[in-house]
Amino acid sequence: MTCPLITVSCNRDLALLELQAQSFDKYLPDNTEIIIIVNEINRKRDTWYNYFYSKIEKYYKRHKLVIYNNTNFKFDWSVDFKQIEVTGWNRQQVLKLLVSEKVSSKNYCVLDSQNFLVKPWDPKDVIKEDKSPYVLNKLTWSIPAYQNYLKILGGSDDFEQETMTASTPAFLNSDLVKKLITINGGTASFANWFYNFSESKSEFALYLAWSKVQGGLNKYHYSAHTWCHPMLRDSLEFSKDFDYFINAIARFELHTWASINHRSWVMMDEQQYSVMLNKLKEYDLAPDLTELRKTYVFV
Repeated sequence: MTCPLITVSCNRDLALLELQAQSFDKYLPDNTEIIIIVNEINRKRDTWYNYFYSKIEKYYKRHKLVIYNNTNFKFDWSVDFKQIEVTGWNRQQVLKLLVSEKVSSKNYCVLDSQNFLVKPWDPKDVIKEDKSPYVLNKLTWSIPAYQNYLKILGGSDDFEQETMTASTPAFLNSDLVKKLITINGGTASFANWFYNFSESKSEFALYLAWSKVQGGLNKYHYSAHTWCHPMLRDSLEFSKDFDYFINAIARFELHTWASINHRSWVMMDEQQYSVMLNKLKEYDLAPDLTELRKTYVFV
């Protein structure tokens, strides 16, 4: 049973994608199916391709890589809806769902560029009787969006406190997502609906609500322990979180993935950055975030 890995990538996160690609080269089995979606429009897309083919492509030689961009999906990505700009983050959310039309397997795994492997891992090993895993978590995220989605999709307005985590890597059932897109009129109509339905948006809240309406999460998935830990995020206690990350990475057998978001790389001081590079070197990973650290501006 195949289970492709899907990463939605943008110019800002190319150095993170390079780290991810290094980990795939090191820890994924041969012929793993990988899809990258370039989330850039117009001339900015050329920047992505130039960087990818000069620095990153080599890490995918053992794998079955397919690259799509926005033009491979039937939707006008330059349109502004309700005078609100369709941001890269908005596009990323809907692309994680629209990519289901490119997937022939029952399940697919969506990633962000910040996710990377630190141990050998085979996505096929986690598929059990056509079901993929989810990590049990408290529903504290995107509750207004979740309740709105439930209402419009015909579900009850109550919600289960125990539900799936909203962080990547995350597995989705492709047939379930395809059905959601179809009942909303296909790719363009669905994307339009997703952008315009509410100010609060979440692809995972929508997926969770739709799975509940269609028989419940456990009809398509099974509960499992987290496979991605630790996750380093920008925070008010960053130094404390950084130290925890360094001590916790790959500490437990189940934790094959780790994650460092782009703002965390920028928040590291020079000593922390050096410590992180040395730590990742233990896993044969050699990221270079120098340019991001120089140019990124917090807004």
